[in-house]
Amino acid sequence: MPEPHKPEQEVALITASELVAALETDEPPLVLEAVMGGAAPGASFVPGAVLLDLVAIDVYEETADGSPLPSDGNYCLRPAGALRLALEQHGVRADRRCVVYTQCRRHTQTARATGMRGHHHRYRPAAEREGVADPIVAARLVWCLAYAGVERVALLDGGMSSWRALELPTSDVPSSSQTTDFYAGSTATEISRFPRHPEFCATADEVAAGAPPLLLGDVRSWSEFRGDGHDYAYELPHGRIPGSRWARWGPSTFVGSDYYELSSGALRPLAEVAATWRRGGLLLSDDPGDDAGGGADASAERARLVFYCGSGWRSSLAWLYARLMGHRDVASFDGSLLGWSADPARPLVCGDPGDATTTVVARGARPLAGQPQPALGWAVSAAACEDSLDDGPAGRQQERQRQRERRAAAAAAEQKARQQQRAAASGGAPAAAAGAGRLQPQPTGVPDRTGA
Repeated sequence: MPEPHKPEQEVALITASELVAALETDEPPLVLEAVMGGAAPGASFVPGAVLLDLVAIDVYEETADGSPLPSDGNYCLRPAGALRLALEQHGVRADRRCVVYTQCRRHTQTARATGMRGHHHRYRPAAEREGVADPIVAARLVWCLAYAGVERVALLDGGMSSWRALELPTSDVPSSSQTTDFYAGSTATEISRFPRHPEFCATADEVAAGAPPLLLGDVRSWSEFRGDGHDYAYELPHGRIPGSRWARWGPSTFVGSDYYELSSGALRPLAEVAATWRRGGLLLSDDPGDDAGGGADASAERARLVFYCGSGWRSSLAWLYARLMGHRDVASFDGSLLGWSADPARPLVCGDPGDATTTVVARGARPLAGQPQPALGWAVSAAACEDSLDDGPAGRQQERQRQRERRAAAAAAEQKARQQQRAAASGGAPAAAAGAGRLQPQPTGVPDRTGA
């Protein structure tokens, strides 16, 4: 058996208690709080944390009403030189461990009521626990740091919620950042490379080529995957990139309950996410360590796994999951569907995978921002939605239903296992579990839509 893969760059989860211990060592990590638009008045912070507003690392070129301009590289990481400078201004070094957390939460109903537009205007840092946790803010920064070349990066699982749960001390003000050299203490060879891990970022050309063994995972809701609509507050084409497979997300654009717990932002168990990916054909390894139960180990995968979403935020969280599972070759498509649609010659697919009614949307010239043309697959769906399924009654009701479905599936699986054990003990063939047919993996490309 080959030796376990040991990537040059390490990504991990860290608990609040582990972070406390790490901060008491001789080489404490740099703690970064990922924010959008600054901290909320009255917020408290992990002691010593430095605020990093993602506006510093991303490009946002928008119209007066907050819609993205149709240009390549928009809503993506800044060019290498500007990105390195931004990280250095926040004290980031390649050889110093970074721990990232966020306390951003979603308030989409408030955003709609006040007419907010654009990509990042729906993020609202919250001193209280209202709204829905939004760990993709932290996940995007984790991905950015790994891409840049920080050797050890960790996500504080559960963010500030996990810190408060242990009643740990907090600070009323964030720490001031100290500008540094990203390669302080590094060799001359390393200094010539930035970013150090460009392979973590997929491009539109790579996705368009689709050369095997590349697998493309769509990290969006089922309605987005089918092309039925989305909840973005700006024009974005409907449909999916041809050849992509559904990597699941949650009930709506802004609610990723398949990936994290809504109130705290704590990540779902790796094995749970890995099982859904396997059913969707995104993890193909037949390694003996990966049993039929959908174990989380993905270290034996041979395919290059690329994730995309609307603009590259949700895909960052999927990238993080894959790295935590041990996947050797994984990337986030920065810009994602927004970047893909910058070229009107690139097609999109609508409908169910494998369905005879599935259509390829042939789009002509891209419409100007603020001028949606439904015939070309462009629309603003947010205004037509009564509830974005996050902080309203409909969202809580659907999440409770999804929890009931998960418990029922776990109970059915446990019952089937007991029946198989009894059958094996008696020497007979295993009896079919009641309802087992509903729990069998779906054929590749035909996902289980339960709760989607």
